[in-house]
Amino acid sequence: MPFQKMKDSTTSDIYINVEKAIVHQRIGTYSFQLEEEVVYSIVPIKDACIRSPSTNVCKFTSNAEYPNVVEISSMLPSRDELNALPRYDSNYIFDSIRSSMRKMLQLHQSLEYIAEQDHTTHLVRDQFHGIAHIQKPLQYKANNHIENDKPDIFPISSTALATVYKLIRSNKITFDFLTDAELRSFLHATISIIDKSYQIKDISESLKLFTDLIIGQSIYILRSCGGIDKQNVSNQSCLIVATSFFRPLLDNHHMLSVYQLTPLPAIVNHEQIIYSSLPRIVAIDMHDHSVMTWNTIPDKNECFMSNFMYCSKRPPLVRINWLPCLSQLLDDGRKSITSCDVTRSFNIETNTINIVDDVWLFSHDGSPILCDLQSSIEPSNTFIVINESSLLRLPCEHTLTCSDITLSSSNCISHDVLIKSPTTGEYEFMLTAPSSLQTMNKQLLPPTAPQSKTHLKTFLMTPKIMG
Repeated sequence: MPFQKMKDSTTSDIYINVEKAIVHQRIGTYSFQLEEEVVYSIVPIKDACIRSPSTNVCKFTSNAEYPNVVEISSMLPSRDELNALPRYDSNYIFDSIRSSMRKMLQLHQSLEYIAEQDHTTHLVRDQFHGIAHIQKPLQYKANNHIENDKPDIFPISSTALATVYKLIRSNKITFDFLTDAELRSFLHATISIIDKSYQIKDISESLKLFTDLIIGQSIYILRSCGGIDKQNVSNQSCLIVATSFFRPLLDNHHMLSVYQLTPLPAIVNHEQIIYSSLPRIVAIDMHDHSVMTWNTIPDKNECFMSNFMYCSKRPPLVRINWLPCLSQLLDDGRKSITSCDVTRSFNIETNTINIVDDVWLFSHDGSPILCDLQSSIEPSNTFIVINESSLLRLPCEHTLTCSDITLSSSNCISHDVLIKSPTTGEYEFMLTAPSSLQTMNKQLLPPTAPQSKTHLKTFLMTPKIMG
């Protein structure tokens, strides 16, 4: 079955099949449609107003003559014009957030418990997320009216509220009002409904992933986060930061996994041999074995690519057996490739190529090469011997020094890299030790290679960098 081994390991990011000379980098899933979602960050005011009851905010929350809910700020993200995500009119965005806020306040009674917390709590899709993992059944309550008047808001003696005030004044969407723990809780709450398999390994990377999907943000002040019938509610007040964002609308019965394909080259006597005419991006339906392909990486104004992929215009879905080369490459049960053409490039001056992230290809058929692997964090080094053409993964914060080359880890993104074992046929985590390319060279350089069909006009790889 195509991709069966990778289907069983969907949480990993990069798969290397040396035997078939191909690398698959998992992007995520393909979404045919996007849906708007709102996450509510509920910031309690109670302690700040006890310490500083004379501030304007606290005077507002303690005066029963004022409306219970007031919108004090609305902001749009600073998004690149070249973006494939849908664009909405600002009035539509803020009206939509306001409508969602009204619906959320129908469950207003449950916020009384939240207002008693000492930290910010997040509500998304009828579930509370906080440092203490609050889970409380939501209760129905009548609509509250939202006033759009924007009273002057002054800073008060709460770090979170003071940061929210700066956010309002800067008219810029940020989440600086959250502590590190609250931000992790926020990202867990939001990204888990975007991609259930996504694991938060780097906070800044995950925050950028979410920020790219933001539609708009509004901030509301509530005199009472408990019952609307209470008169003395100054210690029950809160701010609510409502953030609207896109999430993929996925069909579990029609799920497409998206991969970026990178062919592995064989370099022999300054000649490079590599697959030609392969698609760069593929979206595969595991159930009915259909596929969408892109010959090049789409421009940003054509497709949004993050931990999922969405395109304003997409190629057609076709049966994978209509594409013989791709079908053979993706079929785990097939060992030999007979339907893929190769292209040849001459006068290749380098024997070291960066394949993807910190995975390097060493083309070598001479005497053993002794390399020194050094850590930039602690005083330690390891010697690595390269006896033949090999793949090697450079660990984070390390430098590899060989006789005529020095390689440094380019970044420390926490991607899993798996390589298919030639003995078990299973994908295993790639280690620093070199992995032989003998089986790959046999695949790309069969005995009849000089007579094989070539396409010099397509897929000529640069001599140094791939991916």
